[in-house]
Amino acid sequence: MADSDINGLAQAQADYIDSTDELIIQKSGETSCKKIQVDDLFGGWRDMIAHLSSAKLAGVSDPSYNVITGNIRGYQFAVGNEAWITFHVDHDMKQGAIMYPHIHWTTVGTSTNTVKWELRYTMANGHSAGAFPAETLITFGPTAATGTSLTHMVTEDATGVATPLPDTLILCHIKRVTNGGTENTDPVFGLTVDWHYPTQQYATKNRTPNFYT
Repeated sequence: MADSDINGLAQAQADYIDSTDELIIQKSGETSCKKIQVDDLFGGWRDMIAHLSSAKLAGVSDPSYNVITGNIRGYQFAVGNEAWITFHVDHDMKQGAIMYPHIHWTTVGTSTNTVKWELRYTMANGHSAGAFPAETLITFGPTAATGTSLTHMVTEDATGVATPLPDTLILCHIKRVTNGGTENTDPVFGLTVDWHYPTQQYATKNRTPNFYT
């Protein structure tokens, strides 16, 4: 298979995609070929991330901005503390799939008592295609701390939410809530809120709706 055949796409698709759904690639000037799984080019997982250090506070039940370690600070959440964040859905979001919200957090201390979080969200398609509905409630945990100070914890919702269209906005309220028992009294820091989402391609064909055709 010559370089000119590949670069010019002069041969049939069967010459480039083998029976195991691998794309055959040959770099110009080389005689050997490499294979790449076709699915790896069009799908995977990414994160939409909102850093709680830049969250909006209401001045009523705010987390306090305290030392995590050394010169590093973050928002320390007592039970009842809350903040507001917003996500923008990127153009590589896979349609007809599920995305999973989660929170990154840590504790400073050795308690193994649990921590529970509450996320309320509302989302609407952009380009005048949707209105924000009533909020939906998701809870994270309660999750037991490891007992090792400054362990990086991730607590994720296992059910997930249907993936929206690109340019959707997701307005969120995050709050530490009671675990229903003996609370973790060590300093608890909320670090980021994320959505694990599946991708279907590097980008959409079009900048505005219809995004895909």
